[in-house]
Amino acid sequence: MANVLLAGTLYTGAGVAVVGATVEVFDRDTTTPVRATFAGGTDANGDWNFSYAPGANARRVDVRITNGSSISFLKYDDQIQVSSVETANLRIINPAFTFEYDIVPAAITAARQLNLPLITATDTLVSLGLAQTFSAAGVAITVTNDLRVNGIMYVGDNANANMTAGLTLNQGAADNQIFTLKSSDVATGLTTLTNSTGVNSETDDFAHFMKLSALQGGLIIHGLATGNAPVIRLVAYADTDSTLKTTSARAPVEFMPTRHNGANALTAFTADSNLLVIRQRESVTAEGTRFIFDFEGSAHADVEWIAFDNHNDIELLRGVPAAMIPGYREKAGRDFLYNLKTYEDMKLIGRDSIHIEHRADGQVQLRGMVNQTGMMMLHHSAILQMHDHFSAIVQSYEARLDALEEESHSLRTQLDKS
Repeated sequence: MANVLLAGTLYTGAGVAVVGATVEVFDRDTTTPVRATFAGGTDANGDWNFSYAPGANARRVDVRITNGSSISFLKYDDQIQVSSVETANLRIINPAFTFEYDIVPAAITAARQLNLPLITATDTLVSLGLAQTFSAAGVAITVTNDLRVNGIMYVGDNANANMTAGLTLNQGAADNQIFTLKSSDVATGLTTLTNSTGVNSETDDFAHFMKLSALQGGLIIHGLATGNAPVIRLVAYADTDSTLKTTSARAPVEFMPTRHNGANALTAFTADSNLLVIRQRESVTAEGTRFIFDFEGSAHADVEWIAFDNHNDIELLRGVPAAMIPGYREKAGRDFLYNLKTYEDMKLIGRDSIHIEHRADGQVQLRGMVNQTGMMMLHHSAILQMHDHFSAIVQSYEARLDALEEESHSLRTQLDKS
């Protein structure tokens, strides 16, 4: 327990220092026993001081100053009212009168003003190093400059055994947005999002993170924008290349579906399981799957089948290298039935996608966006067209053979009669 510090100066009415006055300390509202006496009385400057070590519950004391027949008291219960107080340290005793708060100012280099907030009821000040809970409804904390958290910032929670530093959000039983990104520059016009989550938006939102299923969990990310620019872009910066083409291959961007058994253990996907699905919104209320990549490595596409009945499929295939490879026409020594515009019109090659690419290894290539599913259909159609052509040839030869055999039979019959 810290000592009680007491000090003062005694003057006459004329402002002359009183020397030798007796200064004594008593427990509050008592005059005996004397707890302490300032040795020798007030000094040549009229000063006196105590560093008094009180007993239990004896921090409340009175001071008696005796100068001849003149006696005055400094009482613990005295109350004063002044316009301002200037002090180097402010000491406040606790309600049990056992310990005190020392309020010590920092070494400021200019005059500063510390304003207390306007409160409407009894409240508690916030201090550094003390865990405190803001309990009032609608409490708003505005930080004008930087807010730094050296550890974990919690929202709706107070513990995360798997985090050392970061942000933990717990939305309890709520099923709407848990994390939203906004910008005053953005005005998407979107306020009603018709989807399986049933959660709406505000027009200055450009991203939402939320629970996919109310009870099963999962994550859904909404990107919101205007215009034809990308809405969500994933960019991975890698400092090395990966060229391996085996089941151990890696890449800067990886998707790794993983199955668990619901009892804290991992398990394998079964045969024919879908691993990645690409879906689209087909109408205001309907969704549909367009691409599926499954456990066996098979790719499935929900496509409109294209027939090439009005074209020479083999010539269509022959013309693709001529459209994609510079100088191919000259090397082949022939003209081709179809040109680049034909392939663009048929959507086999992306319109205006042909371009020259200067690669890091020094190669210069003519490249373009080729419709893989369309080319697959063209190959399929070419095979059928070739089959039909060869079938017609075979049927023609079979008919001729049948005719020859009939003619041969007729000749044998005539020979037999003669």
